[in-house]
Amino acid sequence: NSSPSSSTVKTTMATKGSLLSLLSCLLLATLACATIEEVCKKAADNFSIVDYEFCVSSLEAAPGGTTADKKGLAVIVANLSLAMAKDTLDKINEMIKSASEETKGPLQLCQEDYNTVIEQLKAAATDAEQGNYDDAHKEFLMDESSMEQCKNVLEVYNANNELYQLSYIGASITSTGLN
Repeated sequence: NSSPSSSTVKTTMATKGSLLSLLSCLLLATLACATIEEVCKKAADNFSIVDYEFCVSSLEAAPGGTTADKKGLAVIVANLSLAMAKDTLDKINEMIKSASEETKGPLQLCQEDYNTVIEQLKAAATDAEQGNYDDAHKEFLMDESSMEQCKNVLEVYNANNELYQLSYIGASITSTGLN
């Protein structure tokens, strides 16, 4: 009897199944990387504020970023933006506690701006998750006055810049209904 034993057949099938799963994962990761690169190229081409390398590194570092499709990336960008805005608002709130009377007023205006931006980003995240891309696109598009009061607050300048970039990346992703 020269037929393989049932345990040999099972082992061979399991190995082939594992190999197929591995190849599928590699293919998905490659497609997602292409998607990240495509999304970031489009965002950098459409919005001068967006730095391609910042975009790629932010999306690749985000949990799920390397396997996400465009819808997933829109949700990831919304959540990254929201987390960054909340962290910056926490920093502003701490600064207000120890601010002189001279700097407290501008910081409070900056605080108001961030409260507004956070609500806008919450709506963008919800709309991106629900597939309401036109609405998400509008909410991601922050005009330069969105955080006007914060421009001269050196301690939040970099966070403002990164937040603008993330919001414009989100706007770019959602601009065409994810086509």
